[in-house]
Amino acid sequence: MDASIFQIILIFAVTFVVAIDQFSLLQSLYQPIVTGLVIGLILGDVQTGLIVGGTYQLMTIGNMPVGGAQPPNAVIGGIMATVLAITLGLQPAAAVATAIPFSLLGQYGVT
Repeated sequence: MDASIFQIILIFAVTFVVAIDQFSLLQSLYQPIVTGLVIGLILGDVQTGLIVGGTYQLMTIGNMPVGGAQPPNAVIGGIMATVLAITLGLQPAAAVATAIPFSLLGQYGVT
């Protein structure tokens, strides 16, 4: 599936808002399962968005910033996993595994 320019701009806007503002009062909205739903709505495949977002959420549910250690950014990884699964037609497990480097890069951008 090819994404249109409008869809790419919407995905960028959602990613920007969620990545910048993930430490506000609405922290429960900035979870991979919610962002998977939103990206699924934008790309037209809500079911895959929820499945991939839920899978990524389960993988990162125990990651806590303890001491000086920072876990990978679950929000960026969840968004990338959803985009990869829908646009490339990957299985949820393959999309989650492929998105892990993006979550590491996202964490470097936050810190």
